[in-house]
Amino acid sequence: MTKITCDICMDLMPLVRDGVASEDSVTAVMNHISDCEDCKKIYDEMYINNKSITENNNTPQQIKSQQLNSQSINIDKAAKKVEKKINKYLGMIIMFGIFFGLSLTASEEMFLNSFIMPIIGAFGYYLFRWKAAYTVPCIIVISNFIINGIGFLRGVEHLDIMSMVMWGSVYSLFAIIGTIIAGLLHFGLRKE
Repeated sequence: MTKITCDICMDLMPLVRDGVASEDSVTAVMNHISDCEDCKKIYDEMYINNKSITENNNTPQQIKSQQLNSQSINIDKAAKKVEKKINKYLGMIIMFGIFFGLSLTASEEMFLNSFIMPIIGAFGYYLFRWKAAYTVPCIIVISNFIINGIGFLRGVEHLDIMSMVMWGSVYSLFAIIGTIIAGLLHFGLRKE
């Protein structure tokens, strides 16, 4: 391959870094930076964090595979960050939904819990998978006792123990149904 100018090398460096350059372009850049100290310094500083590829005597194919591996690692890290954020927000939605649903227990809109709790169970399935079948009902029962305990301490309207157990069981059953539905949909719609 013919020698390239510094300007062409500068143009090709981002493509080589991103792993989208052809083998000829990678070879041309590596040959150029082995001869040109200025371009080598720029390449090392900007793209390889002060570690010179030319000192390692890597072939263009090895360089390309190293770059693709580092890109896949970065994508995996970004995906894990997004998944953590989604899980955090789902946890907040679950807690808000449970407290909202439990606050409706003594009101005329109590029937809405037949919609809210299965949705909470479905979100729980996404967050905990099949563990949601017992995790979400436990959260519901504990939250129910906390809300009614605070109501008792404040002297405002609260449920007696039998009512708390009954409504906690009914809401837990609704959440379990939502978990089962979400699990069956996940099982039925998964890719083979």
